[in-house]
Amino acid sequence: MAEQNGTDPSHTEDRGKCLMGLSLNELRALASCQLAQRESDRLQDLVTKNAESLLCEEEVSELDELLAKADGLMLLKTRARYTLKRLQEGETAA
Repeated sequence: MAEQNGTDPSHTEDRGKCLMGLSLNELRALASCQLAQRESDRLQDLVTKNAESLLCEEEVSELDELLAKADGLMLLKTRARYTLKRLQEGETAA
């Protein structure tokens, strides 16, 4: 029924997943970005210490913060890649 009204339900669903208002270059940059090297190194150190149960309370908090930051970045990167893919599919369909 939604298609009869000219709206594709999958297109409406994409609005929450796609990153809007960014240029292709911005989307590509976001899709390839990483944590800063210093943060990445620190995260690896904390993960290693955590596996050995050697973290103090402050380090546990720091690990939690870095993991949350890495997770958020991964979600943004995934959405940027998804947006790029949808844009490319739109170009090939046109």
